[in-house]
Amino acid sequence: MLKTVHYLGGWLLVLGVLSGCMSTKNWKKGQYFLRSQDIKGNKKLSSSNLEALFRQKTNTRFLFGYPSVAAYNYGLKRFEPEKIRAKIEKTKAKYDTLVEQQEARIGKAPEGAKREKIRQKAEKKIRKLKEKKEDKVKDLNQTLREGNWWMRSVGEKPIFYDSLKAKESAKEMEAYYRSKGFFQATVDVETKRNKKRKKVKVYYKVEEGKPLLLGKIEYVTENKVIDSLLTTPELRKKSPLKQGKRYDEEDFNTERTRIVNLLKNNGFYTFHKQYLLFKVDTTALKDTTKQNRKLAHCRIVVNRPAGEEKYHRQYKIDKVIFEIQPNTEITNNAKPDYNKKVSSKGVVYKFAKRRIPYSSHILDYRVQIEPGAFYQYDQVLRTKSLLGALDMFKFVNTTFEIPKDSNDQKVGRLIARIKTSPVEKYQFTSEAGVTVGQGLPGPFINLSLKNRNLFGGAEVFETNFQYTLDGQASFSDENQNYSSQELSLNTALNFPVILFPTRLRFLFNDYGPKTRINVGYNFVQRPEYNRTNLRSSMTYLWFSRYSSYNFTLSEISFVNVPRISSTFKEQLLELERAGNPLIKSFERALVGSYYFTYTFNNTNIGELRNAHYVKLLMESGGTTFNLIDRQFLGGDTLIAGLKYFQFYRFNSSFHYYLPLNKKQKLAFRIHAGIARPYGVSETLPYEKFYFAGGSNSVRAWAPRRLGPGSHPPELREGSEEFDYSFEQPGEIIFEANMEYRFPIYGFFEGALFVDAGNVWMIEADNRPGSEFKFPSFLQEIAVGVGFGLRLNFSFLLIRLDAGVKAYDPARAVGNRYVLGNFNLGNPGHNGQTLLNLGIGYPF
Repeated sequence: MLKTVHYLGGWLLVLGVLSGCMSTKNWKKGQYFLRSQDIKGNKKLSSSNLEALFRQKTNTRFLFGYPSVAAYNYGLKRFEPEKIRAKIEKTKAKYDTLVEQQEARIGKAPEGAKREKIRQKAEKKIRKLKEKKEDKVKDLNQTLREGNWWMRSVGEKPIFYDSLKAKESAKEMEAYYRSKGFFQATVDVETKRNKKRKKVKVYYKVEEGKPLLLGKIEYVTENKVIDSLLTTPELRKKSPLKQGKRYDEEDFNTERTRIVNLLKNNGFYTFHKQYLLFKVDTTALKDTTKQNRKLAHCRIVVNRPAGEEKYHRQYKIDKVIFEIQPNTEITNNAKPDYNKKVSSKGVVYKFAKRRIPYSSHILDYRVQIEPGAFYQYDQVLRTKSLLGALDMFKFVNTTFEIPKDSNDQKVGRLIARIKTSPVEKYQFTSEAGVTVGQGLPGPFINLSLKNRNLFGGAEVFETNFQYTLDGQASFSDENQNYSSQELSLNTALNFPVILFPTRLRFLFNDYGPKTRINVGYNFVQRPEYNRTNLRSSMTYLWFSRYSSYNFTLSEISFVNVPRISSTFKEQLLELERAGNPLIKSFERALVGSYYFTYTFNNTNIGELRNAHYVKLLMESGGTTFNLIDRQFLGGDTLIAGLKYFQFYRFNSSFHYYLPLNKKQKLAFRIHAGIARPYGVSETLPYEKFYFAGGSNSVRAWAPRRLGPGSHPPELREGSEEFDYSFEQPGEIIFEANMEYRFPIYGFFEGALFVDAGNVWMIEADNRPGSEFKFPSFLQEIAVGVGFGLRLNFSFLLIRLDAGVKAYDPARAVGNRYVLGNFNLGNPGHNGQTLLNLGIGYPF
């Protein structure tokens, strides 16, 4: 496969060189191909923001040329509009003749039942002929209008320099500078023409000048309540407008939104942005800074409402009406006969059947709009979010009505109406596809059944069956692949509350709480062994805007290995003698633990801003067994020969995304963790060890084969190459990744990446160099570099990453820098380069 990629790269290089040669003989006089546009002199504002204002975009460049333009020119040579017009007329005439033949057939048909049968058949054919004619003519008109397939699908029309659009771009940049406080900024257009090749480079020369700074910030309003809210020191700190800060229209927009949200969250239901007026007086203050810059006096005026209203009125919630609309339509436009129920919270529930199908107590917890409270916009959004998370309703709409007599009062009244419609009680889904993990791609089938509102308290019962057949690397040889079968059956019952005996459970009602009780069975069949896992757990979940919390009160797994080959068992025993505890994964065991997971995620696809992802995990295993009388325990063994484990585990992962512009991004990841056995246990359950290497780790090493520490793998028999046959577990992990992501062409994306990391044991085992030591562990961090090719179909991203070893701690000191060993003619030699196939971004 590496050889194929190598040759493919060579052909792409040739294509790039050839596409650099463009014929100019058909160009009009005075036309110059727009080769590039550059901005010079901008120091305070980024080039990417200014480039977004270009009225002309350059053609897509690849390597040394413009293959898309070459493809367009290739299609243009074969584009013959007259032939296409003639083909359109010919197509119309052809299908019109066929339609006439069918109409004539109807006219010639004999009277009686046979005539009716012929008529129906002919009319059906006529409809199909007319549809076919319409489709073909539509396609031909598109070709006539937009060009042939080469021109519209593969190619790009060459873009020629337009001096008027360049001047418009310069004016747009000057306007953008003014919006950022540079009122004296100028942008001039300069060009550098290559008359021989008819190409032009455009330069936008920027003179920024000095920016305008904000002086005194003053809020002006006749409403005492609004004035107290706007002038509160704590709330003013949240304002983006600060004295001495550069004038920026974006800050004014942010402040406008902040004020509106502040007032709407304090009862001012009818307040809108139009009531705010920003007055910036640049002559109010003299120059007061050492840089001799002008300070602008800023006044934020809250205007009176329009019409008869003399002041902005606060509103309180008078009633909350929760209307559950029926699924079926009401005939004859008749309104359904609703039944009503008033909850202890004062919410009126209405449903068009004999009884309310959902527990009003559960719905009360989710409805944050309360009778008697001031209107709060955030509570409206929170109510919609919490009700939507129940998975009970197709939609959640909220509207507010002002009673006619409300405006006669100092504090207005609102009637809140929440309208919903139930989703189907039963939902069955099935899917089939291909899974790509650490092994080879393999097919899977997934069947799911969901039963909503099982006991009338908005519970959700789920059951899932999955069967997977995929290619897996052998435990004893990563180059040996064979089919592996996996079957899993999982059931879960979700309650929309925290099931806990004390009143502590009510503390989570505002955070969309859930309790999940899960039971699952997993069966794996490989040539080396059969393995089963029966697991049960009870988990509490809740969330806020960007954060989610997961506390698993109890998770118990019963692991059994009914079959294991003698050859594989000998290999496991040999590994155990060498310090690798893989054999522990194939003993009958009872693994119990509880853990807490916190996740923060403010990433939002499409937004051009910095984003973070944080995940923390704390886990303790085997603690429950401390309550069992020691007479039932024998070392680390329970009754019936079951092993049990006592351990703790801490894990953290941090991702940071830095957009460089709309299409390019830097992505960073740091992953660190530690796991350690305690008490009677000498080792961890195998699933709780850490592993490094693979498509989501250090991509220059095979999955789970890196480390531990500087421990060198055995050499292959009769070779100087490392034998990465066995997985290498560790108790400590540290990984760091950096990736530069950029577009290539169309749905093709590229990435350049650097990966670093390793695993270690806390204490030395039989693997020399595996122990974590400070600070020498820094010299044992493996480093890989590489290039990635991604196919981004918006709904699916397929990833192919080539990782190259740059620093290998398993080698002798002095020979660890191995990037120089890379051979373009044989990139896979000695495991130097590794290809990774994956779905989605690595982090």
